[in-house]
This record gives sequence, structure tokens and C-alpha cells, in this order.
Amino acid sequence: MNLFWNILVLAAALACPVAADIPDSVPVASVNGHPVFAAEIRLAMDRYRAEVISYFAQRNAHINSPYFWNQSMHGEIPASILKNKALDYCIGAKVRQILALEQGLIADISYLSILRQRSEENPLRRKIADAGGIVYGPVEYDEDSYFQYIMNYLASDLKSKMEKEMVIPEPLLRERYEKENHLCASCPPSQEILLVRVDNGGNPIDTAAISALRLKMISRSDCQNLNALKFGSKPLKITCERFLMDKNLLQAREKMGKLVAIKIDARARDLAAGEVGPAFDFKEGIAIVKCLSRGEPVRVGFDEARGRIQEEIIGERFDDIISARRRSAAVHVEQALLDQITVH
Repeated sequence: MNLFWNILVLAAALACPVAADIPDSVPVASVNGHPVFAAEIRLAMDRYRAEVISYFAQRNAHINSPYFWNQSMHGEIPASILKNKALDYCIGAKVRQILALEQGLIADISYLSILRQRSEENPLRRKIADAGGIVYGPVEYDEDSYFQYIMNYLASDLKSKMEKEMVIPEPLLRERYEKENHLCASCPPSQEILLVRVDNGGNPIDTAAISALRLKMISRSDCQNLNALKFGSKPLKITCERFLMDKNLLQAREKMGKLVAIKIDARARDLAAGEVGPAFDFKEGIAIVKCLSRGEPVRVGFDEARGRIQEEIIGERFDDIISARRRSAAVHVEQALLDQITVH
């Protein structure tokens, strides 16, 4: 009986006409009148692809099935969840871009403008690198990394503008200082870590492989032989780096982006010396952090902590502003067009 129904479902699927995938230049949504193009949705889909696959893999879905993305599982369709996550991200990004536009920090927030800037910047970066100059970040940006680069800078510029225009009352700064028991939450104690990244192109990584890698990390205090580990017939792309968090976090921010560096810091902060943390989603794969050593928390005075506390408060208010603007934004979605974006 199950075979009969499987054949019937397959026949029905083959008989149904499939809508043609829409071009990148088609707007599928708008935020306060500013378009969100299919290209932006597809880019965000790539970012969440591994997360959605992992979600359904934990629910014993047949993730390698050719029908995986469009097959309903417990009332959920992977393609729909992926596109909704991508849409949600794009709406949030557009809200930030609109704020930057209103504040005069950027002249054009269209996706075409970002692509044009990238096409102009990459040759310049390549020219500097070929001449032996120093290039911070990649020599050439792909679409996703350049979009993140632009978004990170916009957020940083917006916060800097807020810092210049916002007066934070002295009592509030001192109240936050006392609440944190004279310790600045943004100043972790000296902590040396191993950061091991596994890039699998957005595809799911076998849990046994992750467990094996964590076991290898437990017995190591350096990157020796970690980069060459293989699991099964397909070797994974593994990179290993050693960081002294209180000194090299700024370098990590330059190399990976501020938000990524903060994510690594958050994963490492509560680890004891010798402890290996759980794997977490990281770009096109996963990452694992091991704490090699850590010093005692540093007691700092108010004058030293003042700048960091002020930065925290501005960050919190920035998030509140973005959340409020998002709630009040006029969002229009062309659902029929969004549905036509295919997931392979």
C-alpha cells in the first residue's frame, strides 16, 4: 500500500506544471517602497541553507532525497522555511539600509548598487595585492561576503553617529558599572583559544565526523594535524587558528567581520581551560572552539570601563531602534513571485 501511494504521489508531482524560476532582477518584496530583489533572497537562502537542512536532519528527514526541499514533513516544507528565513533576513537588512539612507551615510541602497561597488572594489584590491601591498580581508569579495562587509560598515557608521549625537547620563553609566560588579562584560580575561572551522559548502556535516573532530581537539593544544583530518571518502576542508582573545580579537574582527568575531567570543567566553565547546553554525559549515588557557577576570575602574559600557548601551539602543522601525515598516510581499524561486 505504501508503494502504491508513493507511486501515486510521484506521478502527481510529475504531472503538475512547475513554475519557471524568476530572474534575479525581479522584485519579490518591498520595505517602505524599497524593493527586495530575487537575487537578495537567493543570497540569503544560501546563508540559511545548512541551518534548514540540519533542522530537518534532526527530525530524521531524507535530506538527500531529490524531493527533500518540496516535500511536507510534519506540516513543514523545507523550501518554504528556507525562503521565509531568507525573506525575514532581507527585510531586517533593508530596514538598516533605509536608516543609513535617511542619515546620509549611503546614497543608494539598491542591490544593483552593491554589485556595482563590488565590481569596482575587487579590481582595486587585486591590484594592491599584486603590487605587494596590504589588503585587509579577502583579495576578492564574493557577493555574500561583500554584502556582509557593507552591512557591517553601515551598522558601525550608524552607531558612531549615534555616539556623537547621544548623551548618555552619567548616573546611567555608573549604574551599569555597579550592576556589573566592577567588571566590564566586554573585557573578557586573557583567554587563548583554538578555532577550528569546517567548510562543507553549506551541506550537512555528519555528526560522527563532528564528534571525531571534537575528540581530536580535546587532546591537542595546537593546530598540528587538525587541518589534514579526513572523514569517510570525502575529506572536509578544515582550517585551524590560534587566538589570544584579549589581543587578537580586533584582528579577528578585521579578518572575519565584527559580528563573526563577537560570535566566536561569545562561544569561548564561558569555557574553562582545556574545555571544547559544542559545534555551532559558521558561514558555510560549522566551527568548534577550544579554550587553551584563561586568566582571572580583571577588575577595572570606572574610567577604564566607561567607554566600553557606553558602547554597550549604544548597541542596545541601536537594536531597539531597528526593532521598532521593523515593526512599523510597510512590508509588501509578492507571495506568488516568492513561491517561484526554486530551491535545488
